[in-house]
Amino acid sequence: MALSKLRTGFTRQAAAATLTAAAVLFMPLSNTFAEDAKPENKPVVLAAAATPAFTPVLLEDARGSAQDWSIQNPGIAVAVKLGTQSDITPQQIRDVLTTEFTNSGVNDVSFFYEQNDTPSTAVAYYYSGKGDGPFLLNQARAQARDSAAQYLFQQSHPGMAFTYNQ
Repeated sequence: MALSKLRTGFTRQAAAATLTAAAVLFMPLSNTFAEDAKPENKPVVLAAAATPAFTPVLLEDARGSAQDWSIQNPGIAVAVKLGTQSDITPQQIRDVLTTEFTNSGVNDVSFFYEQNDTPSTAVAYYYSGKGDGPFLLNQARAQARDSAAQYLFQQSHPGMAFTYNQ
C-alpha cells in the first residue's frame, strides 16, 4: 500500500515537473509564433520547391575540355554538342548517359557542353585522352555501354591501352 502511494506520488511529481519544464522552455517559442500570426505578418504558404532546372555551362570547345579532363582524371568525360533543333534537354542527356555508364560499371563521369550550329545533338566519350565518337543521340546509349566496356578493359589491362571508334 505504501509502495503504491509512493509510486503514484512520484509519477504525479514527475509529470508536473515535465509540464513545468515544457512550459518554461516552449513559452518563448509560442510567443514568437503569436507575433508572427498578426495580420501584418501572415504566414506565407510556399509551394513545394521544384528541383531547379539543370543549366549546363557552355564551353567554347567541349571536346578539348573533355579530352583534357580524361587525361588528368579516371573515368569517362562526355563532350556534348547541343543541336539547335533537339527536343532532348542537357539534363536528360546527362541523366540517361550517367545511368548507362553507372550500370556498365563506370561511376566517374563528367560532362562538357558546347552549343552546336547544326540541328542535331552529338556526344563523344573520352578516357585516357582518347575519344569515341561523335555519336548522334539515337546511338549514344549503346555507344556509352561500349565505351564503358573499353574503358574498364583498359583499366584492368594498362599495357594494352587502345581505343576504337565505330
